[in-house]
Order: sequence, then C-alpha cells, then structure tokens
Amino acid sequence: MKNLFRKTWLLAGLFAFVLSGTLRADEGMWLPIYIKQLESRMQQMGSKLTAEDIYSVNKASIKDAIVSFGGFCTGEIVSSKGLVFTNHHCGYDKIAELSTTQNNWLKDGFWAKSNEQEIPAPGLFVRILVRMENVTDKVKAAEDPEAAKAEMISAAEKEGAGYEAEVEEYFYGNDFYLLVYQVYKDIRLVGTPPENVGKFGGDTDNWMWPRHTGDFSIFRIYADANNNPAEYSPNNKPYQPKHHLPVSLKGIKQNDFSFIMGFPGRTQRYLTSDQIKKTISVDYPMSSSIMDVKLKTMKSFMDKDEAVKIQLASDYASLANYWKYMLGNIYSAKNSDFIEQKQAFEERLQKWIDADKGRSEKWGNLIADIKKIQTADEASNKLGNFLNFGYFGPAIVGAATRFYQLGNAITNDKKQPEKVQAQLDRVKAGLDKQFKEFNATVDEAVFVELGKYIMANLPKEDWPAEFSGEAFQKMKGANDQEKLKAYAANMYKKSIFANRAAMEKFLKKPSKKALDADPGYKYMQSVIGLYFKVMGAAGASEQAEGELMKEYMQAIREFTTDKPLYPDANSTLRFTFGSVQGYNGVDGKEFKFFTTADGILEKEKPGDLEFDVPKKLHDLIVAKDFGRYGNNGDLNVCFLTTHDITGGNSGSPVIDGEGNLIGIAFDGNWESMVGDLSYQPKTQRTISVDIRYVLFFIDKYAGATNLIEELSLKQ
Repeated sequence: MKNLFRKTWLLAGLFAFVLSGTLRADEGMWLPIYIKQLESRMQQMGSKLTAEDIYSVNKASIKDAIVSFGGFCTGEIVSSKGLVFTNHHCGYDKIAELSTTQNNWLKDGFWAKSNEQEIPAPGLFVRILVRMENVTDKVKAAEDPEAAKAEMISAAEKEGAGYEAEVEEYFYGNDFYLLVYQVYKDIRLVGTPPENVGKFGGDTDNWMWPRHTGDFSIFRIYADANNNPAEYSPNNKPYQPKHHLPVSLKGIKQNDFSFIMGFPGRTQRYLTSDQIKKTISVDYPMSSSIMDVKLKTMKSFMDKDEAVKIQLASDYASLANYWKYMLGNIYSAKNSDFIEQKQAFEERLQKWIDADKGRSEKWGNLIADIKKIQTADEASNKLGNFLNFGYFGPAIVGAATRFYQLGNAITNDKKQPEKVQAQLDRVKAGLDKQFKEFNATVDEAVFVELGKYIMANLPKEDWPAEFSGEAFQKMKGANDQEKLKAYAANMYKKSIFANRAAMEKFLKKPSKKALDADPGYKYMQSVIGLYFKVMGAAGASEQAEGELMKEYMQAIREFTTDKPLYPDANSTLRFTFGSVQGYNGVDGKEFKFFTTADGILEKEKPGDLEFDVPKKLHDLIVAKDFGRYGNNGDLNVCFLTTHDITGGNSGSPVIDGEGNLIGIAFDGNWESMVGDLSYQPKTQRTISVDIRYVLFFIDKYAGATNLIEELSLKQ
C-alpha cells in the first residue's frame, strides 16, 4: 500500500472504525484533508458541522482561522480584524523581549486599548494553511525526487502573495504532501495577563492537574492595503480573515463533543519497544540530570535580581518545560504498561511476517535489526546527550557556533566576498536578541557548573581538546575543577561573544585570525570536534535506523487492517476530536473535568514566585464579581478533554460542535507524558483554559472592553 488513503484501505479501516469501535474517537492526529472520512463518527458524538465547514479549499472554513504561531505554537483568529488568541507561554519569548525594567509587560501585563497602542513584535510571524495535497505518487515516480519537490514548491509559491510551500514526509518517508501557506510577518502584541496569572503555578503545576493557569495572550495580524502579507509598516491595516471563530459563552459539561485543530510538533508513536526503552531508561534520565544543573544555576541568579529574571525568563521557561517533560515520561513509563503493549504488538507483527515467505524474506529480521542499533555504541550515545545539554548548554557556546560558518567563509571564500557578506549579515541580524538574552555572569556560572558535571561523568577522552591544551593547563588551580573556574573567568573576560562592544569592533573588520584567537571561539571549535566525533560514530547507524524504520512502517501498514492509521506529528496542521472528560489517576484518585476560581485562592501564596495572585484578581474572586462569565456563582478556569495533542498544539482552539471557541489548549496532564510515544486513553488528557475565564480577565480585570466588543460572542 503506497498511499495511506487508498479506497480499499478506507473501506476496511473505516468499517472497523465506525462499526466495531476499534479506534477510539479521541486518539489520532488526523490530516485535515481526510476529515470527510471522520464526519459521520463526529456527528454521532454531537458535531453539527460538515467536513467542508472544517476544511475546505473552495470556501471559507475553520482551517482559515487556525495559524501556526511563530512556527512553534498554534493560534486562532477570533475577530474580523485579525485578532489572535494563543497561550501566554507561546507569547512569552516576545513578551519578555519587549519588556524592560521600566515597562515590565511580562511581570505586570499589558493591554492595548486601541490599535495605536499595540506593540510590534519583530521576527514573529504566523502561517495560515492555504491547501495541502498528496504528492506521494509524483515524488516516487520522479527520476530526481528532490528536483520534483523543488519544482512543486516553486510553482505553488507563485500562486499567491506571501505564499510559502514545502513538501513534507509522513510515515517515515513513505508518503509525501505538498503544503502551501500564506505567511504574515507584521504581528503586534495586543494583550497579556501578568506572569503570575499567565504562568500561575509555575514549574510546580506544569504538566499537572488540577490547574488554574490563565495561559493566554493576544496578538494581531496586520496586512497591507490589499490584505496581503507585508513587512511591518505603520500604514498596514488589521488583517481581514476569510473566517474567524465565534466565541461561546455557553460553557461545557461532561461528555460534550469538541475538537482541536493545530500544529503538533513531533510524536514517535511507531517506535519499537527497544527504541522506547532506550529513550525512557537511558536518554531521558541522563539528559534531565544535565539540564537540572543548568536550571538550578540560572534560578539561583534569577531569584535574586528582577532584571536578570526578565532577561533569562524565556530561556529558563523553555528548558524547564523540556526538563519536566522528560521526568514525566520516566514517571509515566513506570506507572503504565505501554511498553508491554508495544512488545505484544511486535510479537503479533512478527508472527504475521513469519507466516508468509515473501514477508519473511523482506521483513523477517526488521525488529531484531532495530534492536541491535539501540546498543551498538553506548559511549557515543552518552557523549551525544552530554553534547546536546552539557557542552552546548552555556549560551556563549551557541553564540560562537553561529559564527562557525562565517569563519569558514572568510577562509574558503576570499574570492567570493558576497558569500562572506551573506554570513556577516546573518550573524549581525541575530545580535540584538543574542545579547539581550545573554548575561555573562550567569552564563559563566553555568559554564563552570556544567563543566564540573561533565568532568565527573565523562572520561577524559570525551572532554574538549581545549581542556588538555596549554591554555587550560596553565590556569591556576590544584585540580581540573579549579582550573576550569579560572579558564572560564578568562574566557568570559576576553571573548567577543561575552561583550557587545568587542563584538561590534570585530564586525567592523572581521578576520579568521581574530576568531581563532578568541577563547570562546577556540572552546566552541573543540566542542565541534566532539560533535564530529559523535556524528562519525552515530551517522551511519542513524541512517541505517532510518531505512529500517521506513520498512518497519510499511510492514505495520500492511499488517494493520482493523483500524485507520494516522502519521506521526511533524508540525503540520492536524485535527483531533473527542469529548470533555475527567479521569482517574494511577492511584485511583478521581479528577473532575474542570476547575474554578476558588482553587486560585486555595493555592494562593502572597509573594511566592509561582502562586502569588494579583490583588485585583483576588478581590474579584472573593466578591464573585464574574459578570456574565460566571457559572452559578462560580467561575470556571480550566478543563479537561480527551484530545490527542503534543507540543506545538499549545495555543490551539478547543472548538465545540457548532464551530465556536470554548477554550485554548495549553498542556497535558502528568499521566499523559508518554503520549508522544503511545496514546493512553484512560488517563491522557488535554488541559485547556476555559474561554470564559479568558473573557472575564480581559473584561473585568483588564478593562479591555474594546477587545470584548470586537469578538463574535455566542450565548
């Protein structure tokens, strides 16, 4: 079967899906162009929409209101003037970047009461899917597949203003789809709650339920006079979308149908049990322990200085989120049987393969061969984890790495000054952000603490060459750890990557000689040397594993005739549907599907970094001054659904059966952390902020009635 959606496959798969219930309605990150095949089941669950209402290239549909926010999150258009709702943590980086100690939008919140007050967010963009097309047969039939892809992309990008296209792989390179987007680059901050609302609960509550986080922020898309994408200009006008989501005030109840559209980042649902065991038992414990060193070091400085907290907030939040994600995966693996389920599936698959001579000759050793790769080079795997989170952990190393190509261009392209200039332009473009988020004192401490951890856990042959070099050995100190501290002090004092003025001076007259003499660049080069060492050892096995996985996926698709299969997430638009439901935890504890504002006061700890509550919000809750957003004297804050999401879905709209916005997805629960590897129907839940809490905050707390009036509210 070359095509996932051959008619023969659909008849068999959907027959089982609809009649026998083999596939749970809440599992699956479906490609939107095939929603028609899911329409009947959704309508049985309570949807009043047709497939064309949700995804259409011939008329305005819900997909036209869904945006890829910055390439890493999702957002939804909620007004005829291009207003976009997304998560607070999706806007966090830009909010922090736009904040200063004088105008601390991150800490205090921000609300534009007119278009003129909205703040441009340079570098931020949104992508709206125009269409997607299955081009598998075209790619596979081409003599030169890469040239064929390039031709498709070129033709598609000529179809409209601001169009960008790409050909993406699905099912481990067995299928190919052309995706065409319209990209808008004039995006402005409109509103955000203060951090102690948008991030209420902090790292403690992250990935946890019950939740009381007002995780939302508001932006606006701007376009030129013809409603086409344009770079920022004060003359641009609010974008007029083909469709925007109405916003529901009705509220929700147990078992209500709903769906999510968004851009989930990455799942690996088809990995073998051996691949999963390596990830959960080896990679995640190792990587999370390295990350913990950096996080604790950063936090020790951030807790003492508000300016440092603002400066490092985005980097810290991103790292802490990934760190806790890994811990959650480890926890979930210990408290579920999904690995055993994988093993049982592999046994059935192997029996099916062995039952046919042709299949046996083609795939008989697939599972065993994949297993061999997992333990082929444990030393290189360990070094790879330390490279990712240890050696590349200090910001100075990442900064120097961005100059690696410039150094090569100066050396190799002397007779092609345009190539050198292109590299100069590239590094200059990132300098403002680089130094805005760089704190030399903190980064030096991170460098030292990570270095100590590396020295304690890796053999000397896996240390950077710099540590055995003359400069390092001449440093004062009775042992390597003491010399490391002196080495770091010298590097951060003398490197252009730790000093903006020195960097500007270098860029006026760049030379490879100056780079090679820079202590930060020298250290980076020795780290790159380790990187190539790992790549040399792991590159061949990774390629072999990729080829095996392509074959393994083919075998799974032929074997699986009782249910339709969906491809792993890859940051392209997907659709997931399910219902509003609570769950029972692994310890048997029952969790309701919603939380209320009373829980905010129960968690409140005045002055605490994670559980402080703004006085105005506290007073509104105590007075039960909820306005029309209340629910019988309460105010719903967050709720649970059975939707199948992952990172990248953050900010996705939760939409009811009539096409109205009822919430904004922002997290998964602790028990669902293995969801990227295996969907767990009994405990996996999506956590969303109730849209009524969002509206209450905009209206009653912020007084931004201009935004409320802009929405299409449904009673």
